[in-house]
Amino acid sequence: MSKKLILIIGAPGAGKSTQAELLAQKYPEKITSYSTGELLKEETKRGSAVGNIISDYFYKGHLVPSSIIIDVVFDAIKAAPTDVIVIEGFPRKEKQVKLFGDLLFSHKDIELINVIEISVSDIMGKKRFTGSEEIYKNEIEAYKETIAEVEKYYEEHDLLKVVDGEEPLDDTFNQIETIIQDNI
Repeated sequence: MSKKLILIIGAPGAGKSTQAELLAQKYPEKITSYSTGELLKEETKRGSAVGNIISDYFYKGHLVPSSIIIDVVFDAIKAAPTDVIVIEGFPRKEKQVKLFGDLLFSHKDIELINVIEISVSDIMGKKRFTGSEEIYKNEIEAYKETIAEVEKYYEEHDLLKVVDGEEPLDDTFNQIETIIQDNI
């Protein structure tokens, strides 16, 4: 069974999780939605060898290596109960984009069909962000350091579509739905 993959990226507070969840709710027979952070947390709860490694990184306050994140995401894609999978918040940096692209290239049964960036201003992102001020500052800095390379990679592969995340929730959802409609 061939899988179709949609990635939703964007700044902290852009609404990635919300939009991914809305897609899965509207199309429960067709779309499964995953958050990268939640996948990593679930892996630690399982107590697997990989989960223990991830837990160790979390405990020490270090970033989980890209190769581990990609393995966890890839396993989720393969195990998804639907043909269309939405992953939000991934990839976050150029190294992840390239490693993930290489892995997808070697698996012909998984096709990356869309990368949707939800665009919001810093003011809007900060207003919507659910974490603390300090976490937002760290997240937005990391995002701004890496987003140009991520965008460039997906633009070159004609996959990137940008939607206006400043619009009301339903309008942003409609923009995303229009982009993916032909592929689901």
